[in-house]
Amino acid sequence: MDRARTGGGAIVEYGIHTLDLARWIMGDIRSVCATSRTWIPTRPLPEASGFDTVDVDDGTAWLLEFAGGAIGLCHAGWATVGRPPGIEVRVFGTTGAARCILSDDLPGAEGIWMSEADGHFRQADIPAHFAARMPETGAWWFRWPAHLIRRFVAEIGTGESAGPTFEDGVAAQEALAAVIHAVNERRWVDLPR
Repeated sequence: MDRARTGGGAIVEYGIHTLDLARWIMGDIRSVCATSRTWIPTRPLPEASGFDTVDVDDGTAWLLEFAGGAIGLCHAGWATVGRPPGIEVRVFGTTGAARCILSDDLPGAEGIWMSEADGHFRQADIPAHFAARMPETGAWWFRWPAHLIRRFVAEIGTGESAGPTFEDGVAAQEALAAVIHAVNERRWVDLPR
């Protein structure tokens, strides 16, 4: 809750992952525009010794323009009533759409839905090559890091990385910096910066 220590609130804690995921799905980000709010201005101190002022965002919303021409609409927040922790991604194209939800709302709430041009979403099976890599037990929030750890250990053994590169991390950080800059200056910010 302290900007001097963290650089931001929900946008830094959750938004970085959304930016990274959006870039992975849609390609390089060309420009961003964003706004944020602090909905709860004071919070209890951890030691239960009073309250402290919050100077970071509880929620940030941003628009993305991708280099390939697509646009994106994103939100990160930890004070959004009715939205349980998790990730929801929707991608709309000219001949269909996909929706993926990883949520703590209800056990088993995660899933993938596909739509053809008719606009009606139908639940789809998780592709076998993805399902086979995931541990069988536990909620999505357990399986996801377990999968990442397994891949990391495998990469140490082979010395070859199949995952994100250092450059991918830099690009995500640049996008995060652009969103924060857009919030602070209330304008579109172009990338790369």
